Amino acid sequence: MILLNPPLKGFTTNSDPHVLPAVHLSYSDGVKILAYYKKLRNSTGVSAATASIIFRKTTYGHRPSPAVASFSSRGPPPSNGGILKPDVLAPGVNILAAWPFAVGPSPSALATSTFNFLSGTSMAAPHVSGIAALIKNKHPKWQPAFISSAIITSAKDVDLEGIRSPTSSGTAMRAYSQPAPDKSTP
Repeated sequence: MILLNPPLKGFTTNSDPHVLPAVHLSYSDGVKILAYYKKLRNSTGVSAATASIIFRKTTYGHRPSPAVASFSSRGPPPSNGGILKPDVLAPGVNILAAWPFAVGPSPSALATSTFNFLSGTSMAAPHVSGIAALIKNKHPKWQPAFISSAIITSAKDVDLEGIRSPTSSGTAMRAYSQPAPDKSTP
């Protein structure tokens, strides 16, 4: 099965367990697959296009990364008087996390450690909480507002390679946060 994203989902693909061989493609990759399929259609509408799924290994470092999920707030909404929110974005899609039981088409009862890919605020919040804890450890006298300011003012709107890539709205929406070097204690 080939799952193709609609335009609004862009690069956000989910690592869901399936009971049959499946691949989930971004919108831009889906456009290429559809073009291939349509190119090989005959006069009756039947396509000679073929596909195969070959699992070679788990790969890391795919780009764009990190990326803002299609379902994430991009602010500011017109209804809030121009207040810029959210303040910080964090990775929250397809985060490998602990899970209470095995997952997949035929989960094993022999599994001693189980994990699952999860998405949402519950996955993004620990990233920012960890950053806040690191800053608090380095600056134990800082108030929460100082920590928040350090995170917000040191966030980057580029991916890990320093590349800005526009989303469907035409603006760079990738961000990750890291604490700024300490110059003085407020």
